[in-house]
Amino acid sequence: MENLNNTPFGRTADGKAMRSRICLKVAEGPSRGLDCTAISDSMLLVGRSQTCDLPVCDPRMSRKHFLAKFSEGHWWICDLGSSNGTRVNDLDVHQPVAAREGDNIVAGDTTFRIWIYEAGAEAAVPQDSSNMIHDYRSPQTENSGVI
Repeated sequence: MENLNNTPFGRTADGKAMRSRICLKVAEGPSRGLDCTAISDSMLLVGRSQTCDLPVCDPRMSRKHFLAKFSEGHWWICDLGSSNGTRVNDLDVHQPVAAREGDNIVAGDTTFRIWIYEAGAEAAVPQDSSNMIHDYRSPQTENSGVI
């Protein structure tokens, strides 16, 4: 039986658990166009390392630069002790910062745009990002990822 404490938005009318999703899309920088989506029972690790959920080719980013994590009903952006820091809407991240739809994250020379939506709410995804929800291991979607 599924634990409702791990389903922050409760249940749909047909009884299915609803979860929040976050999508980070590279808006500016060397890896422009890359994106990755995570659901609320996972995390999204971003950095230069190929082991990251969203590996970015930016020499000013740390191997494991920042993390998006769902906790207490919100998505949080956490800097992981990176050399050049992380900024959300021009504010330095020294402790976890609650993410909001449309926020900008700057790490190194890369700017990410945040999209937050409930699972199944495809209309909340911007039209130009309709290809975001793919398995990053699939050869035909090498620029997209799902956690």
